[in-house]
Amino acid sequence: MVLGTLGSLAVWLTPSWFPVAAAVQADRQDTLYFWLMVMSSFIFALVIVFLVYMMVKFRAKPGDDSDGAPIHGHTGLEIVWTVLPIIIVLGFAIYGAAALGRNEALAKDRLIVGVQGQQFAWTFTYPGYGDLKTGILALPVGRQVEFRITAVEHDVLHSFYIPAFRLKQDAVPGVPQKMIATPDRLGTYMVTCAELCGIGHSQMRTVLHVLRPAEFTAWIAEQKKAAAQPAAGGNTDPAALFSSTCASCHTFKPANASGTVGPDLDNLTADAAKYGAGQSPEDYVRESITDPEKVVVSGYPGGVMPSNFGTSLSSAQIDALVKYLLEGGS
Repeated sequence: MVLGTLGSLAVWLTPSWFPVAAAVQADRQDTLYFWLMVMSSFIFALVIVFLVYMMVKFRAKPGDDSDGAPIHGHTGLEIVWTVLPIIIVLGFAIYGAAALGRNEALAKDRLIVGVQGQQFAWTFTYPGYGDLKTGILALPVGRQVEFRITAVEHDVLHSFYIPAFRLKQDAVPGVPQKMIATPDRLGTYMVTCAELCGIGHSQMRTVLHVLRPAEFTAWIAEQKKAAAQPAAGGNTDPAALFSSTCASCHTFKPANASGTVGPDLDNLTADAAKYGAGQSPEDYVRESITDPEKVVVSGYPGGVMPSNFGTSLSSAQIDALVKYLLEGGS
C-alpha cells in the first residue's frame, strides 16, 4: 500500500511530457489520463509487491520436486478483487463518456472551418466568411470550432492532428468527418498529419494561430482583402497567392508561414547562388515555381510540389510572387 501510494505520488509530481494544453478538450482529456495513470501506478505497485512476496515466501527449496499443498481459494477475496476492478473500470468509462459528451456538445455560435488533406499539405476554408481559403489555420480564442474534415478525391488517408488540442481525426477521401475544439490559450501551435501518407508525410505540417477575437476578425478581413479577385487577369496580390498556394509547405517569415514540406524561402538569393547554376535569383525562383523538378534542394523529396503552377497561375501572378519572395514580403 505504501509503495502504491508512492507510485501514485510519483505520477502526480512528475512534470507532464505533453505539449502545452491549448483547448478546453485538452484539459478534460489530460485530467482523465492523469487519473488513469495515478490509479494504474497504484495497482501496478500493489500487484508487484504481492508478486515478489509470494515468490520469496513460497519458493521451493533446492531439490524439492514435490507438489505444493492443496489449497482452496478464498471466496470473499475473489469477490473483492473481481468487484473492485469492475467498479474502477466502470467509473473511468462513465467519466470518459461524460468528457466525450461535453467535448462534442455543439454550441450555436460555433465557427465552421473546412479542412482538406492532400499529399502533402493542409488547406483550410471558412464557409462563414465567403469560403475564404488559406494554407494557415487561425482561430479565435474562447469560441468553439467545428472542423469539417475530408481529403482530396483519389488521394490517400491523412489524419488531422493538433497536439496542443489533444484531438485527431482521419481525413478520408469521400467520407466527411468532424472534430470539435474550443481554443482557450493564445499562441501558435503545430498542425500535422498523424497517418503515414507517403514520402512527404513527416513534412505535412502547418501552423495554427489562436488569436483574440478582434485580432481574428482583423486577420479574416486581411485574408479576404488579399484574396479578392481583381476585375481581370486573376488575383495578383502576392500575399494571397502565397497563402493559398505555398504557405502550408514552406517557411517564409514575412507571411508567418512555417511549413517544412519544402525548402525555407527566407534565403532565396543565397539559394539561387548555390543551386541556380548561374541563374539570376529572379529566374531561379520563377523556374522553381513553373518547373519544380528541375532543381530539388538537397534534403527534400522530389515529386511533392505541384507541377501545374506554370499553367494554373498567370504570368502576372508568377511575376508578383517572385518579387514578393525575393523582397522578403515587402
